[in-house]
Formats: sequence, structure tokens, C-alpha cells
Amino acid sequence: MARDLPVATVVSYAFATSRRPCLVAYDIRNSKRLRKVHKRLAAEGHALQYSLFALELTEAEKARLLADLRALTQPDDDVRLFPVNPSSSGFRFGPLLCETEDVFSFGSSILEILSRLKR
Repeated sequence: MARDLPVATVVSYAFATSRRPCLVAYDIRNSKRLRKVHKRLAAEGHALQYSLFALELTEAEKARLLADLRALTQPDDDVRLFPVNPSSSGFRFGPLLCETEDVFSFGSSILEILSRLKR
């Protein structure tokens, strides 16, 4: 199938179907909406903190998630999605939340974090 398509179509199809890591943070003013947003994000990803989620989404999944979050929130709420470069490294300040494994140690990429959370 891919042989019959122009190169740009093949590249855009590969980009649209590949899962890309991202972080979603939110501040919701109403407790009922807060629970709904948290439940929706928990269905897609892993909570790093109560209002911070790590996700891996295709472009279609991201569009669907953003549409759902827009429908669940009001203008005074704050929802932010940050794409993460999978090859980037991160660092941590402050005490460890988990003494058995330093998930957020210097040099851990978002893909390493997600793979550890899936275990």
C-alpha cells in the first residue's frame, strides 16, 4: 500500500499513527469538573501527581482528548498539554517520592518514565 502513495503522504501517515509522549497539567476550579477531567486523563495515561499526567498519544488520540477536555471544562479552568521530546533528558529537585526507585533521576527521558509506570 505505501508504495502507491506519495512520500509526503507516507510520512504524514507515519507521524499521525506514531505515539508521541506528552504531559498534561490542569487546574480545575470546580470539584465535579475536576473529577471528570482526572477520570478522562486516567483513562489515557499515568498520573505523576494529582493534576499532572504522562501520556503517549497519536495525533488522532490527542485531538480526541483535547476535544473531550474542552467539553468538560469552563473558561476559568486551565488545561495545558506539553509535547515532550522523547530523546530529551530531565532532572529532579527535592525529595524522592518513592524510595525504591528514582523514577525522575537526571537523564531519565519521558519514555523511560512511562515504561516504568506501566510495570
